[in-house]
Amino acid sequence: MGSLGSSGAAEFILPSEQVQLIKDSFKAKIQADVPYHAMTLFINLFKIVPEAKGLISMTRDYTGPMRENKALQAHATTVLKKVVNIATNLDKEKQVEMYRTSLATLGGRHIGYGVKLKHAAKLRDAFVLTIANAMGDTWRGDVEAAWIAAYDAIEQMFVVGLVGLAAPK
Repeated sequence: MGSLGSSGAAEFILPSEQVQLIKDSFKAKIQADVPYHAMTLFINLFKIVPEAKGLISMTRDYTGPMRENKALQAHATTVLKKVVNIATNLDKEKQVEMYRTSLATLGGRHIGYGVKLKHAAKLRDAFVLTIANAMGDTWRGDVEAAWIAAYDAIEQMFVVGLVGLAAPK
């Protein structure tokens, strides 16, 4: 997998077999209710990193049940859809090159929200937990490895901007 300062998209490319596992498992277990799984992702994040709730404007002062927070649901759904869209295209070098730039820019923007490197690592834990729970008894080694490889590639591209490195060209 890639390192923070490296310069090629190839290091983030996944084998097409892994991308297909992501596509198939998403379609089988997650696609039918993306908003539910997206909210579960953020609820899991807030359980793992309680201070993350204060970093997200739509949750900072929200006191109701989190699943009823319509603003968070819209944001969470967008996040999960984007992660899945990226994950299902990580076998295409041209797409990966585009994602390297956009994710680094997004990471840089998140510095202003107070997001730290430790939060990105904990989001990984919340993401894997969410996907594993959604997959249920179909969560097996090869599916897990594919989702983790995809998330790790996405996170590494995002972290370039989060730690303040120059966005890749």
